[in-house]
Order: sequence, then C-alpha cells, then structure tokens
Amino acid sequence: MRREKKPQTTAKTEKKATKPKKQVKVKAKKIDPKGTSMNIKQDKPASDAMSAGSDCSYTCTATVNNYSYYTVDIYLDGIYSGTVAPRSYLKVSTCNGYTTFYGRSAGKTKEWNSTGDCTFAVNWNLYGD
Repeated sequence: MRREKKPQTTAKTEKKATKPKKQVKVKAKKIDPKGTSMNIKQDKPASDAMSAGSDCSYTCTATVNNYSYYTVDIYLDGIYSGTVAPRSYLKVSTCNGYTTFYGRSAGKTKEWNSTGDCTFAVNWNLYGD
C-alpha cells in the first residue's frame, strides 16, 4: 500500500495564500443632483452594443461593499463598471496598478471617491452619512 505525499508548501506560497485584501473605507459626500462629475469619463451604456475588453495582462479584483442604504453606480478609472444595491456587494475586475474609484448614488445626491493601488485585490467599503 502506497502513501500519498502531501503537497509541499513554502513560506512564499503560504504567505501569498493568506495575503489579506486591502481595505479602503469611503464615506459619502453630498453632491448637486443636477451637476456633472469630472470623475466620469464613460457613463452607463444606453444601448446593447458590444463593448471592447481591456488590454491588461494582470487584473485586480475590486470588491465594492455597500454598507449604505443607497443604490450606487460604480466607476473605475472613470468608466462605468456596474451598480451595487443597498447593503450588498459587487465584484469587478480592473487592470493592476493605480486606480481611481468613484461611486454616485442613483438619485445623484451622494458620491464616494477614492484612489490607490489595486494589485491583486482591493475592497472599497461604502458608508452613508
């Protein structure tokens, strides 16, 4: 009877497997619902046309945890990336590196802003007033 070998792990693989995600707390700010935002380069699509994919070789998983009671449209690097429901979360992939995060409530009365390095994974935690 043969015994199976346990897979060998090194300190490097154990460290990588247990690396915690970066946590970013973002508080809401009031905005003018009739105003436009400089943080939005490309808004939600208005048609069913196919969009081009990204050209990045490595991606970062961005998780948006919405602890507020607002429905929030999410923009990564100024491009619409999805909508997160109140008290819910959304996972989005983006290119590794410096990333801008912008969220705007569906009623356009609140906004969330953050910037930082997105390497492997990051969590943006949204809070209301």
